[in-house]
Amino acid sequence: MSMFMFVNFTGTSPSEQMTLADYMEPVQWLNGIFFVLHSTVGLAAPYHHHFLAPPIWMHFNKDSLIALGIYVALFVVATIIRLIFKHRRAQ
Repeated sequence: MSMFMFVNFTGTSPSEQMTLADYMEPVQWLNGIFFVLHSTVGLAAPYHHHFLAPPIWMHFNKDSLIALGIYVALFVVATIIRLIFKHRRAQ
């Protein structure tokens, strides 16, 4: 994502550049998709029989709370940034 931001800031005119709020939309989508996958089926390595991250519901302990907190924090921060920029554009 940082590479896209670099190209956006160096390769386009200021009127066509994306704002931070525009970058937060994919973060929200990816965070939501991975949260659902991690919560239900886990994240497994292809062609292997072990989990990179087991489903959250299988091992509900301190690590699961940390993972849930990270998902919630990323989603909330991205949403707040998008709302602030949207409100600034409206004014």
